[in-house]
Amino acid sequence: MKTEQTIGPAAETTSKDKADAILQIARRIGIETLETRKSDSLDFHDIAVWTLREALEAAYEAGAAAAAQQSAGRTPSRVKPIFNGW
Repeated sequence: MKTEQTIGPAAETTSKDKADAILQIARRIGIETLETRKSDSLDFHDIAVWTLREALEAAYEAGAAAAAQQSAGRTPSRVKPIFNGW
C-alpha cells in the first residue's frame, strides 16, 4: 500500500531517488556503501557525534526540501534549516 502523498508529477519521489539521497548522506560521513558485506569491520562504523549530527542535519534538510516541493508554490531553495548555527 502506497502511503506517500504527492501533488503533481514534480512532487513524486521514487524509491531510487530516496535510496540515492540516503547513500549520498552516508558517503558524506565516510560510509562508502550501505550494502551488507558480512564483515564486522565493513558493516559497523565508529563515528563521532559531530559526524552523526552532520548526517542528521543532511537528512533533515532533505526532508524539508521534499516537504517544500509538495507545498504549493514553494521550492527547496526557500527552505532554511532551523538549526543553521550547528
